[in-house]
Amino acid sequence: MSKYLITENEKFISHPVPEAMFGTNFVTTYDFEFPNRPANLSVLQSLAPTILRFPGGSITESGFTNSVFLTGSWETGSYSTNGENATFTPLADFFISAAHAGADVQLVIPTRISFAISAGEAIENGTYGSRIELRSDYFQLVSRYIDAALSLAHTQGIEVVRFEIGNEFWGSGEMSAMEYGYLSGRLALFLGSRYPDVDIGVQIVSSGNMYSPVTDAHFYLEPLSHGGYDIHLAAEYSGTPPAGWLTRTVSGEGAALTQNQTIAREILNVPGAVDNISGAISHVYFNGGFSGIDGERDFALRTAFDNFRLYLGQNSLEHYVTEWSPHNRTTTEGHANGLLYAHTTVEAFFELTSNGVDSANFWPITFGNPSVNYRTLIDSTESDLTFAGVAFSWLTKTAGLTPLFDFEVEQRIDIHGFGNKTKAILFVAERGIVGQQEAYKDINIDLENFAFSEIYFVLETGMTSDNGSPRDDRANPLVRNSDGYILEGSSLNFTLAKRELSMIELQAITNGDDFIKGGISNDTIRGEDGNDILEGGEGNDSLKGQTGNDLLRGGSGCDTLNGGWGDDTIIGGSGEDLLYGEAGDDLIGEIDGADWVFGDEGQDSIILRPMQTFSESHFATNVGSAAMPGPGNLVPLYGMTRNLSVIDGGGDRDIVILGSGPDAFFLHDSLSAFHSNIQLRTDSFGMPGKARLIDVEEIRGMSGNDIIDLTSPDYSLSGMTILIDGGSGDDTIWGSDGNEIIVGGAGDDDLFGGGGENTFSGGVGADSFQFVPGRQLAKILDFDPAGGDRIVLYDTTIGRFDPSTAGVHAGVLQVQYELSERGVTQILEIDIGRSNNDISPYQYLDFF
Repeated sequence: MSKYLITENEKFISHPVPEAMFGTNFVTTYDFEFPNRPANLSVLQSLAPTILRFPGGSITESGFTNSVFLTGSWETGSYSTNGENATFTPLADFFISAAHAGADVQLVIPTRISFAISAGEAIENGTYGSRIELRSDYFQLVSRYIDAALSLAHTQGIEVVRFEIGNEFWGSGEMSAMEYGYLSGRLALFLGSRYPDVDIGVQIVSSGNMYSPVTDAHFYLEPLSHGGYDIHLAAEYSGTPPAGWLTRTVSGEGAALTQNQTIAREILNVPGAVDNISGAISHVYFNGGFSGIDGERDFALRTAFDNFRLYLGQNSLEHYVTEWSPHNRTTTEGHANGLLYAHTTVEAFFELTSNGVDSANFWPITFGNPSVNYRTLIDSTESDLTFAGVAFSWLTKTAGLTPLFDFEVEQRIDIHGFGNKTKAILFVAERGIVGQQEAYKDINIDLENFAFSEIYFVLETGMTSDNGSPRDDRANPLVRNSDGYILEGSSLNFTLAKRELSMIELQAITNGDDFIKGGISNDTIRGEDGNDILEGGEGNDSLKGQTGNDLLRGGSGCDTLNGGWGDDTIIGGSGEDLLYGEAGDDLIGEIDGADWVFGDEGQDSIILRPMQTFSESHFATNVGSAAMPGPGNLVPLYGMTRNLSVIDGGGDRDIVILGSGPDAFFLHDSLSAFHSNIQLRTDSFGMPGKARLIDVEEIRGMSGNDIIDLTSPDYSLSGMTILIDGGSGDDTIWGSDGNEIIVGGAGDDDLFGGGGENTFSGGVGADSFQFVPGRQLAKILDFDPAGGDRIVLYDTTIGRFDPSTAGVHAGVLQVQYELSERGVTQILEIDIGRSNNDISPYQYLDFF
């Protein structure tokens, strides 16, 4: 076993990872597949980008400018380049895609055409680098573009949160640092006054480039038939221009810091402009691979930005890296392919966050050619995540955490850590020597120097390549999810495959109020003291609340939830669950499957939310009890909810609460499924079953036309007193052989008490109170014949009523019945209230 004690000597910026770090570029010429491919949109949604940058990179200043920005044709989906048509995403379709992904928008504003004369003309006449005259309609074009975008965003329910002034002024923007600074000042002033609620970002540089060179640069100008020039670097032609081309020299702008100072100076020369600027924009690509990424772009990420902030005098200025990836797509070195690209994606992200970047957009989501999968987040052909896409989705979990350490043992292991006081996430990359023989390595990581609790809940997720090659872009990510477990101490043990990238999540279990969330496998989670929230997620999970008033959510899967001591809320979720309230007054909710519920000690409330319903072939039958058979009434169950649970309330007074729809709740239902752990016994109908209600003192029907049927020839509730409240709706309530208080509530209800001592309250509506021969004591608290109430007497196999004997004496209805087997005559007595003494019983009695 390889053992590693994690240490870190470098001091990182103490800056929790912002949600805005998980933006991406939606490139209009690459990502046109999304609006018309629902599968791709679903994958984009699963990636959960926070900000989509549009229309992307250099296309903003070329095809998009010519075909959309200048024309106002927001529905345009193609443009012509070099005599060929190319496809891109119309503006409206982009906003639909952004809304589907749940992302806000960063809008790039074209700038190449902002000046009155083009770059080529300015180079030709010697004014390049000092242009300040803007085309007369430029601000009108900008506002038309932005207004259209804001309208589309509003329609889709999302926001444009940031304007980006141009794309790479030194490249596709075709201007110098001085010209860009001047334009940025003018445009920031305009945007800030017209759109004050949207952030504004301006570009900075970390090196000189074609149109803003460090030293003097030589160009060739190719005249165009329609006027103007194409611009070429002289170095590309070995110093000899083609016939008819012009030769010109552009003065150098100085090194990167000098150019950034120039940009800042020009912005400050426009009064009020700097106050509208919220951030500086960089594009940062990492080329160094495993050995070179660390510190490779510190100048761009820290030095250039810090100096620009100083030049502007704006300490609150934020840093937006609107394009980043571990490797530019034009290069193949530097561990930039296949599974290894996931490794370097994590490395690069750590560099961004540990340098305090405030917002970032990965480049790109896809490439325009669907067959090109390398260095993207989504494979648009197979509609799934690439290696980098999986790594990016993992990295989104670091939001709100602080970069802690970048620990590396060369050619062995690389570990990046993020965390706070309650949670940590480690990205562990196996970096063994190429050609090593071991397929797997046992790893021990000691987090003693970064421990933040004595007990943790741990999740481990690993990624390898499905064909075993770590460099093959044609391979697919193979993701494994281990069962979550409890760790005591700071020493982690696990196994890594060759070149595997693993994400390890640690959540602190404390004596305070913890929030612990499981993964997609079978997790074991527990709380300690405090009012904890435990969520199992997917898989067959085991959750224990322990002490405190805890909230337990099982999620999907067959879970076991134990509330422990305290007044807990327990929600099983989908799947057949074992739910234990244990001590305390617990709320056990959303019982929707074949769950087995134990309230245990305390006054528990158990809420049913069944998902299944009965078909047309199902009917409820009033079978009464073993001692007193029912009348055999049939009630159709079609469309009513079907409870699959078994509920044992345990000690104290417990309540079962039905839903708002038409619910069917039975003591005896052997046709519906049971939890697989329940030992079933054959009932009187030859079916395996079990009583679905044990030790529950109250049932609430709520709204809807419910049936609550506690009749059974096999299962007895004798000795119990149960309150049954049908709630609103036309309810059918059939009691058991126990003592019941039956409340019909609003609606025309059918109420049957069964054996035992029964008290009825029909409530508002014309109610039917039903009785059969047998020993029983009954009282109706609100019997109202004038309101439509009736008493219905049914003959059964054990006895027959004698209608001629009906009479009322001192508010008690008396009717004789004869027991069939013994020929004995007995009297049924129903207390209907003295107010009904003078009403003939035959006005409200029905015999069947």
